[in-house]
Amino acid sequence: MLDRLAEIRARLDAAEKSAKQPWQVWPNLDGFLGYDNEITTKEQAALAAHAPYDIAWLLDEVERLRGAR
Repeated sequence: MLDRLAEIRARLDAAEKSAKQPWQVWPNLDGFLGYDNEITTKEQAALAAHAPYDIAWLLDEVERLRGAR
């Protein structure tokens, strides 16, 4: 578990460090989200590519920990 958390943290840190400016998201007039920073580095692409799997794993882990209480 700690290895997976470290991998996720490393991807996030690398993507943030490679960005020219901080990532920011805001609602557009049509209700969709706009991004201040496009994916421009391999680190950002890696974060985006892993996001669905990382989020699913993190949600499973939260549910498991809540059930263990």
